Amino acid sequence: MKHKAEIGRSKISKHKVEVELVAVPHRAGARAMSPDKAAEADREVENLLALGLIQPSFPPWASGIVIEK
Repeated sequence: MKHKAEIGRSKISKHKVEVELVAVPHRAGARAMSPDKAAEADREVENLLALGLIQPSFPPWASGIVIEK
């Protein structure tokens, strides 16, 4: 199993979501989670930011994260 720092990037496919011009952007709030899971999520986000695998963004369309075992 590879370490998270070894996760590759693919330029094989592109993804685009097209919405109707009259669509109203929706921002869902954060999902409820225990303090332990919230701390784990914060650590994971900081780690992925440090690795350069994600970057901050503030899009008009957004939804909360889901933690998977």
